[in-house]
Amino acid sequence: MKIKTKLILLTMTSVTVSLFVLVLILVKMLPLYDQGIAQDINNLFTIPSATLTLTIDDITNFQERFKLVVGTSIIIILSVCLVLTNSLIKKLLQPIGLLRAGADRINQNNLSEPIIYNRDDEFKEVCMTFNDMQTHLLQERVKLAEYEKARIDMIAGISHDLRTPLTSVKGYIKGIRDGVANTPEKQKEYLEIAYKKTDELDSMLTRLFNISKLKSGNLLIRKEKFELRALLNEYTQELMSSYTNIKIDVVSEKKHYIEADIEQICQLFSNLVTNAIKYSKTENLKITITLKTFGDSVKIIFADNGVGVPESQLGDLFKQFWRGDKSRSSSNPKGSGLGLYIVESIIEAHNGSCKAYNKNGLTIEMVLPSVSKGEY
Repeated sequence: MKIKTKLILLTMTSVTVSLFVLVLILVKMLPLYDQGIAQDINNLFTIPSATLTLTIDDITNFQERFKLVVGTSIIIILSVCLVLTNSLIKKLLQPIGLLRAGADRINQNNLSEPIIYNRDDEFKEVCMTFNDMQTHLLQERVKLAEYEKARIDMIAGISHDLRTPLTSVKGYIKGIRDGVANTPEKQKEYLEIAYKKTDELDSMLTRLFNISKLKSGNLLIRKEKFELRALLNEYTQELMSSYTNIKIDVVSEKKHYIEADIEQICQLFSNLVTNAIKYSKTENLKITITLKTFGDSVKIIFADNGVGVPESQLGDLFKQFWRGDKSRSSSNPKGSGLGLYIVESIIEAHNGSCKAYNKNGLTIEMVLPSVSKGEY
């Protein structure tokens, strides 16, 4: 029952009960037929007025008793109203007390105990909203704890990733300084290796910078229209020249035109290739990129011939900082856990979607909006 309805019913009940009590008291406490007053009043209608025997004392006595009756009735009415009001106040204060106790629990970092309120009135909605807020706070606390743990793990992973090329750069520069590289050819070789390692460092820092922009929503997308198959053919050749024992095939029966940021699309495929190299656990890695028409979009299927991922972990692949377990590790078990998170973020920034599944290895399936050749 609604609070407003309760107030109306209680007010009507109070008035009704009070009037009933007043009438009852008047009937019971006005003995008009006692002490001769009733008889005197009755004589008004049965005998001539000249013989009326109602005296001043009788009238005064009647007035006093009437005042007593009215006063007693008022006191009783006020008492009934006070009792009903007190009952209503208690009912109103109960949910307020529950809300206050709930707020105190939150202040004491207890977010697991909900408010239990079973009455069907406006306060029930307030208590339900309070419980929803408490549940949301608890979820945010758990999420924050997971994020903090993931952040610590990410720092450890990135520290490992940065330490390896830094150690190499330092070692080769030290070799040149100490005369280990004592021929021009040797010095050139050392410098080339050191330069490649600094490129790795630059790539890592770029990824971290992009993550920062992704989190803040400031990642700049410079869209332009281009043919995806041609871009992939060119870029995959560049990737294969940078790695050994890797083969990348681009399969497409037709041209597919999209409007996207070319630099971000290249970063996306670079991350996918790097992820396959780290976790495929195969010496002769083969990657197949298949392009298919999918309604008004293009479906991009990126598949490797590796060991795949445990089914229970497929849903976690695109989580920020997630690095899987040691069974997915190859020669470099420490990673930042950002590669596939960046892939998903770039796809979503282009109004697309992606998912992962196992099919003779790990397959990443992405969908991007396409444009017609006439718009190209």
